[in-house]
Amino acid sequence: MSASIVVTGFEPWGPNAENPTLEILDLLKAADDVEGDLTLLRLPVDSSKIAGITAKILDEVQPDLWISLGLAAGLAVVAVERIAANVMDFAVPDNAGPLI
Repeated sequence: MSASIVVTGFEPWGPNAENPTLEILDLLKAADDVEGDLTLLRLPVDSSKIAGITAKILDEVQPDLWISLGLAAGLAVVAVERIAANVMDFAVPDNAGPLI
């Protein structure tokens, strides 16, 4: 049985006209040589939608591995985030606008 893998990228937001995570999803799709069942998911930059979308995909796919790609503007290398502080306290609002 092959592994089930989900890879996510995000749409552009704020001052970023592009998001390279979508290019990575496109490259993975074009390569078509990943061993396993690959699900590529473009996520909106909308805090009110992400939890519902990810919960649905987790239930449907039940992945063995989930890789979420993100944009760290100004960073010149790939960095692995080891600790996430998921505080909805943004300097730049998401694409849905400022939190009320």
